[in-house]
Amino acid sequence: MSLSDTLFGFVVDFLIWCGQTNSAGLDYESCPTMEECENNAVDSFWRMASITYAQHSSGVIHVLLNGSAEGGAYPVKGFFADYEIPNLQKDKISKIVIWVVDDIQGPDRDSCGKNTVKILEDRLKTLGYDVTCTDNYKPVVFLLCVDYPDDSNCILSSRDTDCLKIWESFKYAFIYKNPCNTTAEDYQPLMELAGHPIPCNKSLFWSKTNDLAHRYTKSSHSFLTLEDSLLGYIFDGVSWCGDPSAPGINYESCPKRSECESNPVSVFWKTASKRFAEAACGVVQVMLNGSIEAGAFRSSSIFGSIEVFNLNPNKVSEIQIWLMHDIGGPQSESCSGHSIQRLKRILEERNFTITCEDNYRPVQLLQCVRNPDHQDCRLCPSSMETP
Repeated sequence: MSLSDTLFGFVVDFLIWCGQTNSAGLDYESCPTMEECENNAVDSFWRMASITYAQHSSGVIHVLLNGSAEGGAYPVKGFFADYEIPNLQKDKISKIVIWVVDDIQGPDRDSCGKNTVKILEDRLKTLGYDVTCTDNYKPVVFLLCVDYPDDSNCILSSRDTDCLKIWESFKYAFIYKNPCNTTAEDYQPLMELAGHPIPCNKSLFWSKTNDLAHRYTKSSHSFLTLEDSLLGYIFDGVSWCGDPSAPGINYESCPKRSECESNPVSVFWKTASKRFAEAACGVVQVMLNGSIEAGAFRSSSIFGSIEVFNLNPNKVSEIQIWLMHDIGGPQSESCSGHSIQRLKRILEERNFTITCEDNYRPVQLLQCVRNPDHQDCRLCPSSMETP
């Protein structure tokens, strides 16, 4: 989570403001820049926010730098250098991981161990931090490649893999086959070819919160759902199946899960969900819908039938359940509700540590973007308001 993803950062990011001595008192249009006066309102705010953000950072922290920047990836003068680094708390930070990523089609001006990046590495090591550095960290490069799908730098070169090989592996899982006889083994070559690790503490599972979960991952950039992984991103929303007759592929009239459980789409998502759960590590998040009348946790769902039972208690340190209610919708279940207690018993029997929170506030604030005037979206309780 970057500073801009925090509550204050999210609210005021890209805004300009300053005071005026006239009766209005505020100006949002003609405010001085940092070059005109260093202590202007906007820069003073971001200086203080940067200091506070650094002071509260803990565990493994990540630094993302632009290796194509003309003046060098690490500006030796700036908010990061002048305010954030000096205010990091060494006793709270276990490691600093630097990612130096070049622009797609941009020059490679800076990299780990060279030029300004070496200056940063040396500074942090002198301060006593454990520092690692990676050039062109692949998950970030994949994200940049969304806008440059045909660029040569966006070929999936890992293990000599490219998009054509992914397509061929995917196609051979079901082409010319009976659409109701697909097996998990059919997709194993595809899973091996295009699978990639998910960083610890980043896995977000969901059930009946599809839109909200993915709005949250896109806005916070702190977590990844299965649909945010490479295979999930490629095939989300797509329907397909085989046909014993030519051309062997059908994209229009494929059987639904209710018609045959072993159809290609259902088997794909079950297989991908199993692997996603097996790969999860550290603290894992689960977002469920507390406004569903039948219960937030359903044993028949992909999460309830597959992902829950493939989480590894030797790799997952804690499972945090976020039970979200629709803004203005019914609160059919809370963390003490029947289905949540059933989920807790299943997880406790598998030796997991579990917590549950009703209406996790960062996610609820995202819901409130679409419902700003609803009483559930008041930032302060009425008892705290000034009469």
